[in-house]
Amino acid sequence: VNEMGQIVRGSAGVTCTRNAAGIYNVVFPQDVSQFLWLATLGAPDDTPQPAGEVTTQGGMGGAKTIVQVRTFTAGAAADRNFHLSVRRIS
Repeated sequence: VNEMGQIVRGSAGVTCTRNAAGIYNVVFPQDVSQFLWLATLGAPDDTPQPAGEVTTQGGMGGAKTIVQVRTFTAGAAADRNFHLSVRRIS
């Protein structure tokens, strides 16, 4: 996902919305509430990225199809490129 919230690479049916600086809702076409969500900062190509932080949180508003990703630079919310991997826990 790029810093504007656009899906650059991903699975069919996945969408993303940038809600505010550094806050993105990634929406999946199925329930992902019991899956593992792993996010890392990084560009869709090999462009170096500055250090920062990223967090994930599921179930925004009770929705089981949404994972909220928040990105930071030096502790402050900031628009950042990120990768999000969602995996079924067996």
